[in-house]
Amino acid sequence: MSSARPERRRIGYLLSLFPCYDETFILREIKGLSERGVTPTIFSLRRRRDPVIQEDARPLMAATRYLGYLAPEVVAAVGRTLVRQPRTLAGIVGRIVRATWRRPLTLAKSLALLPKTLRFAELAREEGLEHLHAHWASYPSTSAWVISRLTGISWSFTCHAHDLFQDPSLLPEKIARAEFVLTCTADNKRFLEGISPEAARKVSVSYHGLDVGRFQPAFRPATGEPPQLLAVGSLLPCKGFDLLIEACRRLKQRGLAFRLTLAGGGPLEATLREAIARAELGDRVRLTGYVTQAQLVPLYQAADLFVLPAVLEMHWGIPNVLVEALACAVPVVTTGLPSLPELVEDGVHGLVAANRDPEDLAEKMAALIADPARRHAMGLAGRRRVEERFDIGRTIPGVLEPLLHGPEAAGAASNAAGLRLKTPVSPLRRAVKRAVVSLTAMAVTRDADALRILMYHRINASHPGDRLSIHPDVFRGQMEALAGSGRPVLPLSEALTALRCAGPLPKGAVCLTFDDGFRDNFDFALPVLERLGLPATFFVVTGHVGTASCIDRYRGCCDEDRSMDWAQLRELIAQGHAVGGHSRSHRELADLEPDQVRWEVAGCHADLLGHLGRAPELFCYPRGSESPLVRRVVAEAGYAGACTVKPGANPRGVDPFGLRRTEITGDDSLEQMSEKLRGGFDGWHRLVQHVQSWGAA
Repeated sequence: MSSARPERRRIGYLLSLFPCYDETFILREIKGLSERGVTPTIFSLRRRRDPVIQEDARPLMAATRYLGYLAPEVVAAVGRTLVRQPRTLAGIVGRIVRATWRRPLTLAKSLALLPKTLRFAELAREEGLEHLHAHWASYPSTSAWVISRLTGISWSFTCHAHDLFQDPSLLPEKIARAEFVLTCTADNKRFLEGISPEAARKVSVSYHGLDVGRFQPAFRPATGEPPQLLAVGSLLPCKGFDLLIEACRRLKQRGLAFRLTLAGGGPLEATLREAIARAELGDRVRLTGYVTQAQLVPLYQAADLFVLPAVLEMHWGIPNVLVEALACAVPVVTTGLPSLPELVEDGVHGLVAANRDPEDLAEKMAALIADPARRHAMGLAGRRRVEERFDIGRTIPGVLEPLLHGPEAAGAASNAAGLRLKTPVSPLRRAVKRAVVSLTAMAVTRDADALRILMYHRINASHPGDRLSIHPDVFRGQMEALAGSGRPVLPLSEALTALRCAGPLPKGAVCLTFDDGFRDNFDFALPVLERLGLPATFFVVTGHVGTASCIDRYRGCCDEDRSMDWAQLRELIAQGHAVGGHSRSHRELADLEPDQVRWEVAGCHADLLGHLGRAPELFCYPRGSESPLVRRVVAEAGYAGACTVKPGANPRGVDPFGLRRTEITGDDSLEQMSEKLRGGFDGWHRLVQHVQSWGAA
């Protein structure tokens, strides 16, 4: 991005502990800086103790500074500061005492950390740091505030959960002095606005981002095994795992089959093992001990249900493990944390149990254990929620841009997608298009046996600037012209049979397809098709059915941008139309690992079969993204053919998993549509796709 302020290249981080086993969200942020060419200097207030080091943390160890409380260099730094900046140091100590004297523990810890902070201040100056950022509103931000007072280096901080609510003594001072403040929930921001008049201006919400490409659902065929439950977290009282063990005991008493994996390490491990033994759950509950992020992903992908009975009095914020589970399309059962509605809607993405209530927890778990279809729907909804709000590709600019360019960059880093409207077409592009279309129209061969498949997306009057949206009046005129042209309009499955040389294909045959499954297809396209007797195939994203669409192009745009629900899809079939698969979440399949492709493709097939009572015959590659592997998976899933976005007609003997189509847009006049039916735009469309592929490469 461009900015009046040059990009800051030397940034220091103040952290309680680095690396920290369960603070992967901080690690992702620092990794994002590293990918921008910035290697931060990390000041860790405590030495590393965790037995597990995440792989992404290892390259940063060399840039991490540790100091003992009374190390010789710390004692020397105290002496130098007393000589060089006695008044500033006295002011710092006085402010800490005035703010925290009613909280002796906070006062003692703050003063105990002060000597090493003085040495960190010298190191920050020596290394030429341009900005400091602290994570946690507690002691790390106190140290950053002290260093800034001593050196004049600008600073900022991120506040998260317990650090806000347990002891906000110095928070008003810190918010006033910091360049900007980030927090990970809207609930946190409301709290900060209640204690500081500057919070509304300085504090921004930045959710902990997750690499949704790494945390992905996996296709798992039905095995008949008991439902696999998963809980992840440090073994601490705030996680409520003792309540989970008791809930599992009650589930066993009810005769419910299940297996629970509890992943994580911590001080309560021995206590929990004893509780498992007392409840006679040794054959059902497994504790893994400490695990890495790489080891966690397969656990999520193998789970049917995720459970976190967090204790409200001891737990705040949005637990990152809930985000990770939902990213893998695993529904959750958890307690009603104040910030939870920002991630989980009760009954949509999971179920919310009462606080400290093992009986209610068992009830909620039992309800989802017994209902695989509901679990599946909640998991897909959870995946959408994470993609919309917690995808690190969307959240990380809101963190990195202010760090690199200052607080004025925060607004420019907004990650709202909105609607991508068409851009003005240059005169040169128009001229090239006319030339290519004219040459193609002269050169195109008139293959009487070739099938032309028309590709539509949306029919509505709400997005006049969107080339994929066609006004209902325009669409009606196009269909009336097609019906009066003498061209036979066939069901795509029937035409595909003919293309395989198993039957006659009428001259000039056309098929109609609609991608993405938006509700406006049902509201505006279906009545026209029914009146004119034109059959069509509607390709739907099963994870979006009945919801507000999360396809990037329309995300966050209009409330009416919803997908058809299952009842509407059944009505399409009842009226003689076909419903085909378009994946579960509209990801680009060629970029996915094989098991992810199977989850998208075979899972979509299973969804349609389960909800509509018939297997889909046809598939459509989301965004046209496909490969030999993807085609093979589509065939193995049971589809008879698949549509691409490649332009052109389909002659006999065409690969049924590489069907070409002709896109109809909101820009097309009836004359242009007629020319497209004759193949006159095929060359132009090929040229545009080639240019786009060069740009992507």
